Parts: sequence; structure tokens; C-alpha cells
Amino acid sequence: MIKFSLKKVATAFALSMTLALTVPAVLPLATSTNVVTVEAASAKLSKNSATLLTGQTLKLTVSNKGKNKVKWSTSKSKVATVKDGKVTAVGKGTATISAKVGKKTLKCKVSVIANELKGERVQIKDVKNGITDFYPYSVYYKNGKLYCKADFVNKSSNKKKITKITNLKKKDQLKMSLTARVYTSPVAYNDIPLAEGTIKKGLPTNISYNNKKSVTIEFSGKQIKKKGFDLTKADSVLLKTDSFYYWFKR
Repeated sequence: MIKFSLKKVATAFALSMTLALTVPAVLPLATSTNVVTVEAASAKLSKNSATLLTGQTLKLTVSNKGKNKVKWSTSKSKVATVKDGKVTAVGKGTATISAKVGKKTLKCKVSVIANELKGERVQIKDVKNGITDFYPYSVYYKNGKLYCKADFVNKSSNKKKITKITNLKKKDQLKMSLTARVYTSPVAYNDIPLAEGTIKKGLPTNISYNNKKSVTIEFSGKQIKKKGFDLTKADSVLLKTDSFYYWFKR
């Protein structure tokens, strides 16, 4: 005779219900894990190309270089030079500025345009008799220097040949200044000092009466007061000199 216990059946049923309800709750859920790989940022140059006027400068920087040192170089030093990332436009043309960071070389193409102001040259017939002076007709930056081309006109009242000019101390040198004038209206303008200094080279010699001679005046170093000024924006240029002696041929 098989004995059947209702109490055990009830217990078994209750246990099975508990398992049925609770087991799914403790089973692990299926999950997917996304692994994201972040690459270290590579070195980058602040500019890949640039256009400058002669005499102007540009500062290049390298980002994400880490602890690496940057070695700078230029493909054409006559066009553009570079030192510690500072690029200086020297002469007309195109140069490639390179920045080597570790094993990577970054490059910036620099195009240099002539920075020059040209004007009409003075005509002897337009200069009054008794006038002897400099008449500038071209100003430009080149190789880190500022140059002014001028015609020295001899219309001296004694009609003699000028062999040379000197300062009042009779030294073969003159103090000169160069100023750019930019008109903001028909009657208003701004004067921008470009250069000032004592000039010892390029002073005119042996200019016959009623004649003119072209000279090139060079300003360099600290004599240049405004480096890289955009000469194309100037309306005119003023060349001033201290008082000087004329030395005539007897």
C-alpha cells in the first residue's frame, strides 16, 4: 500500500513554485562589452601654408609634441628663414619650412611676395633751379633690411658739379629717416616711421649740374623702426635728411 502525504506534496509544490519564480532572477544576463581604443594624438603644425610679404614674420607652433624637441629648417634661406618656429620672409619666392618631431616631419609651404612701393621718378625739368635734394622712387624690404632708392638731383645755383656731400661735421655720412604716409581721407593721413639712422654707404658722388644720380640707401638692424610694414598700403614715402654740405668741383 502506497502512502501518500499531502503535507509533503504541498511542500514539494511550494518548493517548485519558488524555484520557478526565483531562478530566472538570479541567472546571469547576457551582456556585450565594447572596447574603445584611444590613440595618442599625433604632432600637428599650426599652419600648412602661408603667404607673407618680404619683411613680415610668422610664428609656427607644434601641438601634441610631448617631450620631443622640434628641429626647424628651411628649404630656401634666401626666401624665408626660421628660428624656434619664427619664420621671416626674406625674398620673393617659395620655401618649405620643416619641423621635425621625433621621426615625423611636418611641413608648411611659405610663399613670399615682394613688399615694395614704387613711384614715378623725378624729371629734371620739373625741379626748380637752386634745388639740390633726394627724391625717393622705390622702397622695399629684402634680406631683413629696408632699402630706399632715390634720385639725387643737382640744380645748384652755382651750376657746378657736386663731387660729394657730407654732414655738417664734414664726415662722409648723413642722418636720414624714412616715413610712410597713409591717407585716411582726402585731407587726413597717418605717418608711420619706417627707419632712422646714420647712413655711411650709398651717398651720391660726382653729380653734374642739371643732372641726377640714382642711389640706394640701406637701413638695417635697429635702424628699422617698423619691420614688415605693408608698403603696398602706403600712399607715399618721405625721405628726410639732416642739413649737409655740398662739395663742388672747382
